[in-house]
Amino acid sequence: MVGRPSKKIQCMARRKYDGQQCQAKGILKNNGRYICKLHGGMSYGQRTTEGRIKALMNLKQNKNKTYEEIKRNIQPYY
Repeated sequence: MVGRPSKKIQCMARRKYDGQQCQAKGILKNNGRYICKLHGGMSYGQRTTEGRIKALMNLKQNKNKTYEEIKRNIQPYY
């Protein structure tokens, strides 16, 4: 067998179709859970202000707001 399966820390997410634990390698997140890259382990969200505004414009509660209104309400990521 290739690798070291006894040392691998599995993803803590559950599969939809059978409820079993995901078999992929998990990455430790800030909340103490191990999540694989397929279930959101590598995602950090938008880094730039422009990207955050574009993502917020797609939300249902912001559909009627303009670009400038959303830009005033968000805080810098740094």
